[in-house]
Amino acid sequence: MNNRLLLKKKKTQIQESDYLRPNEAMELFNIKRSTFWYWVSIGKIHTIKRSERVTTVSKRELDELFNPSIKDEIVSKKTRIARRRKK
Repeated sequence: MNNRLLLKKKKTQIQESDYLRPNEAMELFNIKRSTFWYWVSIGKIHTIKRSERVTTVSKRELDELFNPSIKDEIVSKKTRIARRRKK
């Protein structure tokens, strides 16, 4: 396979996953390494330590961070569900 097909296949696999490795997150969301780790240090991004060598981050959390409208949709959906339950 040529390199373009491999990169396209890898990006498709990354987009389908619920959790990303830091390098995948940096690539997918176009974040510099220093910015990513700074945001982790101040608590803007939460990482999950899977093992000594494996750290992941929730793709949903990054989606909400970079696309606030997604977070608004999730909140409004939860609100609608809560309102239905009250009735």
